[in-house]
Amino acid sequence: MTKVAVALAGLLLVAIAAACGDGGGAPSGSQEDAASVLHEAHTAMSDLDSFRAVMTIEAEEGSFDYTMEWQRPDRFRVLISWEERKDEAVGETGVSEGIAIGYRAYSRQCKAEGEDCSEWSGAEWISVHIPTLTPSFDPHWPIVALGLILDGEIVGEEELDGVPCIHVAGKVNQLRAIYQTLEESLRQRGVTTYGRECTARPGEPEECRDVPIEEFMENQADDIRREDENPAPADVWIGRDDGLLRRFATGSLPDNLEQATIITMTFTYSRFDLVEISEPE
Repeated sequence: MTKVAVALAGLLLVAIAAACGDGGGAPSGSQEDAASVLHEAHTAMSDLDSFRAVMTIEAEEGSFDYTMEWQRPDRFRVLISWEERKDEAVGETGVSEGIAIGYRAYSRQCKAEGEDCSEWSGAEWISVHIPTLTPSFDPHWPIVALGLILDGEIVGEEELDGVPCIHVAGKVNQLRAIYQTLEESLRQRGVTTYGRECTARPGEPEECRDVPIEEFMENQADDIRREDENPAPADVWIGRDDGLLRRFATGSLPDNLEQATIITMTFTYSRFDLVEISEPE
């Protein structure tokens, strides 16, 4: 597998052991108009009971897709395509699939989506957050970001998969959106801590404690404020008729968020209120 694919596929094991065309364009709108469109999209997306999100990443290691389906309140399905490479030659390919429902998780390996799959393996889900590699992979944070976009302007109207969309461009503090989403998600689940801190003194056993959310967020505060001074570009495409977010694209993420250098990150949303996730039989 590639380095990125190995990291993503390994996440599932640990837990249990398209383009937008250049449309003809509506004239650019004012910032007031853009703010209204963004607010409508934030409200419409927050009211959904389910959706599918495909995250496409362009990184130094290459490009890959990561698919997640979400159903309220705490059901997730994750699909990760991977391939083995040896001496630049492509070897075996496959799909890692995971389902998390509450604190119960299941995973399996398939040759292709839903084809030639292994038996499901299940265990208690060890994470206190959704089954993603990092909080920046959570498909909910672009929804939160809709309410944080600065200097937003309507730059035109385009079609995405045949859906007329309003294209809004602006800037956003990615860290603020990501960590705000994480905090909200944890509190909604009644979780009061995030992560552990361990210390060891010479000759004494290691002591560990759960870190309260408030302390964790305070530890991120300086980085978040620093990104306020250098927000990243963000482009969003919002359905003209239904106000739903169809695509969110942004530039490179801060170095402290990712192991790999991400050049661009794009979330494409679909199957609004059509996703149903059940425990494997």
